[in-house]
Formats: sequence, structure tokens, C-alpha cells
Amino acid sequence: MALVLQAKDTLEWAYRGEGFVNLVLAYCGKSPDFVGKVLRMRKVPKYGSEYENGHSALTMHECLLWGELEGLVSAPTGEIAEQLYLQQVMCPLLGSKHVDAGVIIIALFVFL
Repeated sequence: MALVLQAKDTLEWAYRGEGFVNLVLAYCGKSPDFVGKVLRMRKVPKYGSEYENGHSALTMHECLLWGELEGLVSAPTGEIAEQLYLQQVMCPLLGSKHVDAGVIIIALFVFL
């Protein structure tokens, strides 16, 4: 399931920190679906970074290792591959009480 955030939604998210590639925002609004959640956003999109196997999200070795998992090898981005890994590998191993696979959110705004 993917959600779409728009410019008006920026008031409900507060800056918490950043690393080399990602910004981390915490939800400070009133929607029960997001209370207690954080948003990790990539600062700069990856352009032209494709591995030797033709997939943009996984290396050749990762494709061999995870090829049996539905959708993981064909995931168009690393973020989607990570979410599928959490859903299909980590949740069954540790249980949904200990693992939150998160929700893919499409952000339609830019922070300057």
C-alpha cells in the first residue's frame, strides 16, 4: 500500500535528523495512522545506478540469494526491496509484534 503526501502535509512532520543520504522526519499531527511514526526520505534520487544484472535495487548476489521471494528481485527501488524483505523474511521470523515493515509513501513536495 502506498500513501501520497502533498505540500499541505508538511506541517504535520518535524525534522529529527539526517545522514549522508536520508532525512528523518517525525510525525507530529493527529492522524492515528501516523502517530509514533517516522519518515525516512532520500535526499537525492539515484540516477543511472544500475547493477550488472539489469535490476536497479539488488546486486547479482542478492538476486541469487533472494530470487525465490515474490517481487523482491523485480523491485524497482531499494526502498521497495527493503520493505518486501521486512514483510517476507523478518516478519515471519520475528513476528509482527517486533517488526513494522512500514508503508511506502510517495512525497509530492520538496524541502529547501
